[in-house]
Order: sequence, then C-alpha cells, then structure tokens
Amino acid sequence: MKRTVVVLLLLRITMAQYGQIIIDHNSTLLGDIPATYINQAKSTLHIAYEHTSHGSQITDGMTGLFNWKGSTYAWNNGGMNGALDIHDNGITGGTDLGSPDFTSWAAATRTYLGNSANSNVNVVMWAWCGQLSTATENDVNTYLALMSSLETDFPRVKFVYMTGHLDGTGISGNLHRRNEQIRNYCRTNSKILYDFADIESYDPDNNYYLNRSANDNCDYDSNNDGSLDRNWAIIWQNSHTLNVDWYNCTSAHSQPLNANRKAYAAWWLWARLAGWNGSPPAIPVSSISVSGAGGSTVISVNKGTLELSAQVLPSNASNKSVIWSIAGGTGQATISQSGLVTAITDGKVTAVASSTDGSAVSGIIEITIINQMIPVSGIMIVAEEGTTVISAAKGTLQLTTEILPEHATDKSVDWSVENVTGKAVVNESGLVTGIEDGVVKIVASAKDGSGVSSSLEIKINKNKPLIAVVNDGLLRVPLEGDYTGHRLSLIDIRGRLIKELSVEGNLCEFNVSSLSSGIYIVALSRAGIVNVTKILIP
Repeated sequence: MKRTVVVLLLLRITMAQYGQIIIDHNSTLLGDIPATYINQAKSTLHIAYEHTSHGSQITDGMTGLFNWKGSTYAWNNGGMNGALDIHDNGITGGTDLGSPDFTSWAAATRTYLGNSANSNVNVVMWAWCGQLSTATENDVNTYLALMSSLETDFPRVKFVYMTGHLDGTGISGNLHRRNEQIRNYCRTNSKILYDFADIESYDPDNNYYLNRSANDNCDYDSNNDGSLDRNWAIIWQNSHTLNVDWYNCTSAHSQPLNANRKAYAAWWLWARLAGWNGSPPAIPVSSISVSGAGGSTVISVNKGTLELSAQVLPSNASNKSVIWSIAGGTGQATISQSGLVTAITDGKVTAVASSTDGSAVSGIIEITIINQMIPVSGIMIVAEEGTTVISAAKGTLQLTTEILPEHATDKSVDWSVENVTGKAVVNESGLVTGIEDGVVKIVASAKDGSGVSSSLEIKINKNKPLIAVVNDGLLRVPLEGDYTGHRLSLIDIRGRLIKELSVEGNLCEFNVSSLSSGIYIVALSRAGIVNVTKILIP
C-alpha cells in the first residue's frame, strides 16, 4: 500500500509540472511521440473513459493501431501483459457528457472514484455525443463547473476535458460557439483538453474544413453551394497507401482516417500525462554528403570560388546544420560558413562539413585548385659582394632580389632610380651605372600588381679630385662629366662664402684678383657637397 501511494504521488507531481495540455490536430504525428513516454504511460496511467458511439472512434482507432503496429500500442481493461490500462465504459450511471442530462455523468464519476476497487485510476475522460450541438452557454458552464469540482475533490486524478464532434454547422453554428467556450476555459485555467472537434477539422496535410461546413463523417462543401459534396477523409485515403500511410479500422459515423488521427492524438495525450513535454525526440544525423555547384570539384580561376552544399540524412534530422572547415592538403583555400570555398594556392584541399547535433558525423570532398596567382609579399635587394658604393670611374654595381614568398607566381621586378645627391642609371637586370658622385636610391617594384617594392641607397664616389688653377687673377676649375645643375662655391678659410656660380659647362672661372692672398676652398655641390679642394691665392 505504501508503495502504491508513493507511485501515485510521484505521478501527480510529474503531471502537475506540465499544467495545461491541449491535444488537437497538431498532436497527430505518431512518430513524434518518444517510445520512452509511451512505455511510461503504460506503466503509470490507469484511465477511465466513458463514451457512446462517437467517442468510440478513439478506442476503435487505438485497437486498429495495435493491429497495425503491434504491441507498442497495446491497450486493454486492466493493463495486462504490459498494455495501457483503459477502463472502457466502466463508469455506470451516465452514457456520455450530455446523456441522460448534463449532470448525471459527474455523479457517476464520484461514485466510481469512491469505489476502492478503482483506487488506482488516475485519469478520467468523458466524451460528448451530439448534445453539445444544442447545448446552451449555461449547459456548458455547468459542465465546466462540475469538472472543476471533481478536480478539487479528487486531486490525484487528472480530468480530461473534451469538445464535441462536428455537425456540419461550420464556424457560425452553435456547436462551434460551445466548443470555443470549452477551449477558452481550458486555455485560461491551464486544463487538459482533448479537442475532438479540432482534430476532425483538418486533414493530415493540414487543410482546414470547418469553414466549409465539415461534419463528423468528414463530408464538406467544396464549392460553397450549401451541399456537402465531397469527403476529405475518403479523398486522402484514396490518394495514399493503405497500411503505409493509414490503416483500416472501425470508425462510428465517420471514416477510418478520422479514427486513425483520434488514436494518434490519444497516444499523444497519454504520453503527455506520463511526463512528456510535447517536443519530439531528437533525430540524429546519420550521414552527410558534400558536393560542389554543378558537380564541380575544381577551381581553375585565380582567386576563384566554388559553392559547396551538404546533403544531411535522414531528411527529418532534428538539427541539419553543419560547420564548414578546410582539413588541409598540398594546396590552400578558405571556406565560409555558407560553404563557399575561395582558392589561395594551387594543389588539393579537403573541405569538411561537420554536424552540429553532437552525432560527430561529417562529410568530405577533395577540391583541385589550379591557375592561382601567388602575390609577392616582400622584396629584398642584394648588392654584389655586399658593397653599396660605386668608386670606379664609370663604375657599375650589380643588384639582385630575393622575393617572398618563395612560391610567388611572378618574381620579376621593375628597376628604377631616384637621384638624391648623385646621379646613376639602372637597367632592367638591376645593373647600376654611376654618373655623378653622391647618393642615389635604387627601387625594385614587383610586376605582379601586388604593389610591393623595396629600395637600396647607393653611394657614388667615382670622380677624380677637383682641380683648381689660379693664374693672372683668374681661378679656373675644369670639370669632367655633366654637372649641369650643380653649384661651384669659393669659400674662405673661415667658412664664409665668397663667390658662387652655377655650372653650365666643363670650365668654370672666378675673378679672384681682388681677393687677399691666402688659402681658400673650392666646393662642387648639388643638394650636398659632391667634391672639394683647397687652393692658394698668392
């Protein structure tokens, strides 16, 4: 006895955690119900279900489901051999919620639950027949009040509310208003509702028929002419495969498909009452296959791209998202999280699509990359024998380059010279020829469009010593080479500028007849001193 009390207490706590439960046409996917909660329902629930012919659609549908699918969905009175325990039509004193009146069912329920032989019953459900079609608002309020009273007096029992079957009066009929009255009460007060009418208002493809005057036989008005000229259940059954998409069973006043859906919804209800939160079990990824756009596995354009896609199986996997990565290879590439591969270097790379659902499943594809341009990232200029000075007349200096990265596609460079204080020329192979003494900057620029360049300063010191001759009051300075643009200055021993002229030829002259005798300095310059010598004026 103590063990029974503990089990019932735990069941009560478990069911209370979930509060409101609404079972309607959205609760008819049998495959969404976790097997663990089907077994839990069979282990813990003891259901008393009272009904007449319309309500038998549920139990007849459940019997047909057992015949089709086997022992997983077994039920009987007493729960023998591991089946779900349903006391079918075991409550005496009333036949359904409206017969013989709107109150007898409640008194019969009290008598039934007060019998110690039924002490293990923890779920009670009553069905309507046709009385709800003519019931008044007060009649339904009586039903709701009696249900609330039973819930208060029998707190260990879960009472399932129900709507009435369709009668062809559509959304403007009294039946729909009474059903809405029940639905609103259940939503507002967090009750348990098996929405009988809503289930038969939709076909398995979620097409709605209540607004087309559907009745309990699944007949409806297809063209709004007032005639129930088609039957949605028969149409669906005829277009689908028996014992694959639906099963045959008894279905009072209706079609087998209607009873199929009522049975699926019933098992959804039993599983919810056993603790299921209504979320379908996670379906793990079993395999991933990766393909390139158009079936391609090659990127042949410089910096080209290839869009990849991942086919995840099964198609109904709960989480079909993937994470993309490049696992490596002899080539290089990047990949975005949308599966877009961008080539970097020639070779082969392996792209991977990995599941994110914890199943550790992945799919791979090998991609061949060709015709890629590897840009220059750095240039180092190297001078022959390590010197950066040209000291011989008409001397030259050979420069070479070291290019990074080593596998850059185009390692060629353009050579150029920037004359700073000296003058030089450089040819296409990096040979520098000095022209005028001073400093020049030699520049090597990559030809591949990367915009990378480097420079090296070269000092030119190739001219003979500056010669200055004083004779008859004239200071003559002969020059070898082209020094146009240079300046020739005469400076006294204290560093004061005495005279200065611009070089315009190969012979420069100063009149020094008026200068005091002594030591003077002659300097050749251009932005800086190029050459210098001392002279004595007698």
